[in-house]
Amino acid sequence: MDTDNYRLSIMGRAKLKELVIKIPDADEPCIDAQYDSLSEVLLDAYLQVAYGKGDERHATDEPFEQQNMIQINKIHTGHCLGQASKKITESTRLSGDAKERELLGAIAYIAGEIVTMRLEGE
Repeated sequence: MDTDNYRLSIMGRAKLKELVIKIPDADEPCIDAQYDSLSEVLLDAYLQVAYGKGDERHATDEPFEQQNMIQINKIHTGHCLGQASKKITESTRLSGDAKERELLGAIAYIAGEIVTMRLEGE
């Protein structure tokens, strides 16, 4: 993925104010409002990892790709997917905010799997 073609600006908690996707051959970047609800969920998962539970429990002032989640996943293939599956299963016993937090955690673990794949050139 060419990350130069994507810009994500975060302005405020749990609300994506601007998602600009530069489309090849387009004169202007476009904002696609059809995916607002998806972008808000993905932003919430990011915020949970970067500033919430993930930051409180797992971060060591290192970039995401150097944190334990990714390092363990490199050694134990499937670790992130297993953790995501565990969180999804646990969410079935919860409700409200607790269920949402658990599912956002699952999204973060799935993202960790993708980060590992990209780091390993898959």
